[in-house]
Amino acid sequence: MADITDQTYKLPKDFDAAGYFATAYGIVLGYDAKPERIVIRANEDHKHYLKSLPLHHSQRLIEDYGEYADFELYLSPTYDFIMKLLHVGAMIEVIIPASLRKEMKGWISDIYELYKND
Repeated sequence: MADITDQTYKLPKDFDAAGYFATAYGIVLGYDAKPERIVIRANEDHKHYLKSLPLHHSQRLIEDYGEYADFELYLSPTYDFIMKLLHVGAMIEVIIPASLRKEMKGWISDIYELYKND
């Protein structure tokens, strides 16, 4: 087996790391996850947290409705981003896109199945 330390990796001279990772949430780059507009709704308790600690540099407040606030982000909805959304549970809701909303619903259904008989 080849030792990875023996290999030399070179980036192109014009490689723009900031641009390359601009639509990434964390370190996971999804080969099939294209950047898109995402709108999440945070409940009254969590909206203050998101205002002070945005999830991503693209995050902006759309509107604060009092009981909840809507935020817009532009990024690739990769595994690590979805895990972050699941981490906060019912304090946030994905409004759009429908594909991400459906994926969240799948994860939540799987979690429910684990605990439904308790």
